[in-house]
Amino acid sequence: MGLRGVVGHLLREGAACHRVATAAVCRKILKSEAHLWMFAEVEGVAPDSNAAERASRHGVIWRKLSLGTASEAGSRFVERLLSAVETCRQRGQSVAAYLTRANAPNLRHFHTKSAGDTPRPMRLSTASP
Repeated sequence: MGLRGVVGHLLREGAACHRVATAAVCRKILKSEAHLWMFAEVEGVAPDSNAAERASRHGVIWRKLSLGTASEAGSRFVERLLSAVETCRQRGQSVAAYLTRANAPNLRHFHTKSAGDTPRPMRLSTASP
């Protein structure tokens, strides 16, 4: 019996034991037993979740320092922005360049005279109206 068999056997024994907490943990692990060994069967799958935990760390720190958002829309915006930032980081891309490219179509349609003005559609031709 290999390691996988031994661990499976011990988990089944633990699921049947008289200690409620131990049995509950063993049953929970047994429910996802197939995923437990994925790192051994699929090349490139890490045996831990360190990469995922590192990826979410910036969001956790931001939420702690900023005290979160005031609305659902704000929460969705932050989720999407932090996701874009992490994706750019993993790909070695510039976040500013990505956000500029992603928003370029929206920004082309607006023009402001000064920082205090309300955005208005930009005139696309120089001909008189």
